Amino acid sequence: SGGITRPAPANFRSRVTAVTKDVNGENLVAIAAGSADGLQENMRLIVVRDGRFLANLVVENVNINDAVGRANTLGRDNVVIQPGDMIRSANG
Repeated sequence: SGGITRPAPANFRSRVTAVTKDVNGENLVAIAAGSADGLQENMRLIVVRDGRFLANLVVENVNINDAVGRANTLGRDNVVIQPGDMIRSANG
């Protein structure tokens, strides 16, 4: 991967199911949607809570009904992504 991302389906909505950290301390976010919902690797999503932007998310691994993405909180270390947070397409 790296560099080239693509938009997710415009009306895409899902939820965070789990959050783990990789060896570099970056957030890996599991979401309750997958290829059956139109997701593909390198799609761009955003994480929101109560309508507030939390992080960008790039999908890295996709299964039929779930997926994992890498979150980027844009350097804001105080942002904590939690199960139940909303995932939606970055473009609406």
